[in-house]
Amino acid sequence: MSFIAISRRILNEIESQTKDPLLRELAKALLQFEMENWQMEKVHFKDHYEKEIAFRCRKRLEQS
Repeated sequence: MSFIAISRRILNEIESQTKDPLLRELAKALLQFEMENWQMEKVHFKDHYEKEIAFRCRKRLEQS
């Protein structure tokens, strides 16, 4: 199974579980980062994840 097929299945599952657009946007951003960097050593996943989550949290606060 290709990365594209796997990522599509993951995204379809996420979309079936939540209708929250910010959560779906976050999931897509994290999945894309994972797929682009899966072979790299010492990628700062934690830093990237925290940045993405903080960005979506700020968007949520701005919407409320």
